[in-house]
Amino acid sequence: MCHLNKSVLISKFIVFLILLLTSSVQAQRSITDGATISLFSCDSGDALYSTFGHTAIRVKDPVQNIDLVFHYGLFNFNDPNFYTKFLRGKLMYSMGAQSIKSFYRQYEQQQRTVYEQVLNLGPEEKQRLYTMLMENYEPENREYLYDFFFNNCSTIVRDRFESVFPDLVYPKEIRARTFRDMLDEHLTKMPWTDFGIDLIIGSVADDTTNVRQQLFLPMYMHDIYNNTFRNGEPFVTGDDLVIDFISKKHQEYKSWITPATIFGILVLFELLFLIWVLAFKKHPPRWLRFYDRFLYFLLGVGSLILAFMWWGTDHMATKSNWNLVWMNPIFFILLWTTFKKTSKIYLVILAICLMIMLSVLSNVLLIPQAIHTASYILVFAICVNLVRNIVCYYRQSGAKPIEELT
Repeated sequence: MCHLNKSVLISKFIVFLILLLTSSVQAQRSITDGATISLFSCDSGDALYSTFGHTAIRVKDPVQNIDLVFHYGLFNFNDPNFYTKFLRGKLMYSMGAQSIKSFYRQYEQQQRTVYEQVLNLGPEEKQRLYTMLMENYEPENREYLYDFFFNNCSTIVRDRFESVFPDLVYPKEIRARTFRDMLDEHLTKMPWTDFGIDLIIGSVADDTTNVRQQLFLPMYMHDIYNNTFRNGEPFVTGDDLVIDFISKKHQEYKSWITPATIFGILVLFELLFLIWVLAFKKHPPRWLRFYDRFLYFLLGVGSLILAFMWWGTDHMATKSNWNLVWMNPIFFILLWTTFKKTSKIYLVILAICLMIMLSVLSNVLLIPQAIHTASYILVFAICVNLVRNIVCYYRQSGAKPIEELT
């Protein structure tokens, strides 16, 4: 949703020159009555960082030859310990500015649709908003701690507008949507990204949003502001499509390589392995044991990642992630015990894992979080795998199930 682009860095130098060429320092802080301030709502792009769009504010003053775009959500790859800070949710983001030509060129190159909404403001209101933007653009004021749902490039614009215009009246009737619902709308052509995001974000994403919270996505902000009022008058006076790539967005997506398909194939193979074990009553081949260990290893590593994103970071979106119920560290214990196939500990761990998986599938645990469809398919594949290994345990130990249970 927010990003750093090389053109933005170049444009910062251009912005500096524009401001330097104004008649005085006071002129940099003032705009004329004929100036306009508008909101840019940028639709999704092909890159991962642009999946959920972007928001920016344009200030145009023909008299002073000012035409700048201010936006939030920039970050510096050269920041010390960048990746550590990014993963832990401690990376500082900042506000930036660029010329309108640079902005248009950037979004045309990325083939992203951009809407411009002119704000219905009087001269004094425009000046207040512009002053706030310029103060925010001061080096000591630019940085802020980013949060995906609650403090991103759109919610900051919302907060800035509300601080300058406390009399904004949002529409009362909105669609009942959770954060996860809203994200899914942008991921229809990115099934693996959709699966990954559903896996990593927690139960907070399933909270039903109010109108202010829905402003965390740029295109929702665009629609909501079209129905927002101040003192009985529309907050937006004009809504123009300034860069049009709508037809590209509606191109049909075709691919069978989706998580649901891949995990469905995994289910088929697991069923075949189970049938083979039941039918031929032979010990499983060596490669199948290595496959089991690899699967348990992946599940164990996945659980550590989910746990780290919950307890080891400041990301609010990844807290309370109940996918840890089925993708859990117990698989590491199972991995260690696979070297002793006749160990009772091995059987107990298999049984515990199987009960957990069956509980997730039947929703007995009442997990307070929406689980991705592909995750359910994967859980079913794990269930079949565990049943097969329980069968193999009794074959190799020579014990009968009833003897083990008693």
